[in-house]
Amino acid sequence: MLFFVWVWMVISHLQGLITGSFFTAAAEVWNRVQPDKAIPRKWYVVIFVAGYFPIAAFYSWQDQYRGRIHDTQLATELSILQREYSKRMNEWWTYCEREDMWQGLYDRTEAVRRTIYDKLAARSAVEAEFFNTARADERLPEALTLESSQCTTLPGVAVMSVYWHRLDRLGEIILRLRGQSNF
Repeated sequence: MLFFVWVWMVISHLQGLITGSFFTAAAEVWNRVQPDKAIPRKWYVVIFVAGYFPIAAFYSWQDQYRGRIHDTQLATELSILQREYSKRMNEWWTYCEREDMWQGLYDRTEAVRRTIYDKLAARSAVEAEFFNTARADERLPEALTLESSQCTTLPGVAVMSVYWHRLDRLGEIILRLRGQSNF
């Protein structure tokens, strides 16, 4: 599959080089100005095979390389945000029984979630929605159902489960960006 993507990229770059390059235009101008000394068609093939194809192949490789570098930088930024998000989640869970602290802890966690979402949306709306959308099968963590926890009595506790699952999905996205996963 990646080979066909590379071939498509090479063809795309070849189109740009052949139709819009200085050398092609100069050769055509030369043929029009000096019809008796026109460049033979076989030289066009030589220019294409020896000149344009290697350049197009290099541009295709460069595009893929830049994409990987960008993905690696984004994965690093998201890893830092993942740690921050995890800290906010743990703090929120630790004090979930305190109604006086609930809203402030939720707001801080939500701010980190928004930052992560914005970074992902700048790269891919699909990844951003994968991170952000709650699935129908997400259940509350087992700890929420423990009788010893008073968190189950608070009205917004179900929201917490969705945030924990988002943290898991963020880990999957980071692995994909690093090329370590085939999800």
